[in-house]
Amino acid sequence: MSFKLSSAYKSIGEVVKILNNEEPKQTKVNAHTIRFWETQFNQIKPKVFNNKRRHYDDKNIEVLKKRIFEKKKKERFMNRVIMGTFCLSVAILGYIVV
Repeated sequence: MSFKLSSAYKSIGEVVKILNNEEPKQTKVNAHTIRFWETQFNQIKPKVFNNKRRHYDDKNIEVLKKRIFEKKKKERFMNRVIMGTFCLSVAILGYIVV
């Protein structure tokens, strides 16, 4: 059985497992999401070797973790805005929510 060094490059499948084990647990990232983020963010640049597969270093993984955190933060903010708008409209219209 061979073991990988923690500093070794990781495949996209290994990166997905790492990111899905991070907090918050309800965040699920797929391989296609990571591939899409590569096209949107210049900071994410995996190494591509002879076999045409992506290999990520620790720097790329940290950038992906940061993107996930920012995404969850934006989702929480939008949920608050939506709920605040709903509660405000309920208060203005005088509805009683039971």
